[in-house]
Amino acid sequence: MTAVMPVPLHSLREIKQAFRVGNETVAEWIEEGAPIVRLKNSVHSEYNTLLAWLLEHPGKGEIDFSEDD
Repeated sequence: MTAVMPVPLHSLREIKQAFRVGNETVAEWIEEGAPIVRLKNSVHSEYNTLLAWLLEHPGKGEIDFSEDD
């Protein structure tokens, strides 16, 4: 088994940048039960855990994994 380093996402901005999505998409994911934790005025997640959730729940928004030019 290969170990994967955790990649913490400490804000809405970091989640949006990591998955190249907008506020509405992240809000939908939270409503659908995505592993995103709300703490007071912030949200937190872990990249690999959130990615696994998205792969298990197809149709939860378009994710752009293309490289920046």
